[in-house]
Amino acid sequence: MAGIVARHILASTASTPRRVALVGRRVAAFPRATPAPRSPATTTTTRRVRVSSRPSTTTRASSSDADAANPLTELITGKNESNAVTVWSKSWCPFCTQVKQLLEKEGASYLAIELDKFHEAEEIQASLAATTGQRTVPNVFVGGKHVGGCDDTMALHRSGELRKMIEAAGGFK
Repeated sequence: MAGIVARHILASTASTPRRVALVGRRVAAFPRATPAPRSPATTTTTRRVRVSSRPSTTTRASSSDADAANPLTELITGKNESNAVTVWSKSWCPFCTQVKQLLEKEGASYLAIELDKFHEAEEIQASLAATTGQRTVPNVFVGGKHVGGCDDTMALHRSGELRKMIEAAGGFK
């Protein structure tokens, strides 16, 4: 995959913690999410990060042709079709936890795929967004059919439709 390699330099002092991203000749500074170290000494850490760059083209194959050839789209479709219930999730997401707890409470067997455990998390999430039109997690599928996110799944549960869908897909233990 072609890309630009960005270098993040974490420059921390007791008074002004910040992260500086160097990409080519452009420099952007933004506040760090973590607190500054307690010692007054300055510490510097360097980390290499791959940033994808995609050339823009005016003539491009249709999205369905591109999606069919994408191995990640094939992986997503395969996982969704081979499991009665599939939840594309992130382990730290409270909405994902809420959906998984609901499925466990209902007694449904499901496959939870924790995207934050994969190196290709961004690419998988981008393929999910291209396939479903939903960029956020959880991304729930029942019987290979896209249900939606947390709010959609909870609404189907309240109406009783979720149970019917899971039964039709053979997803109860």
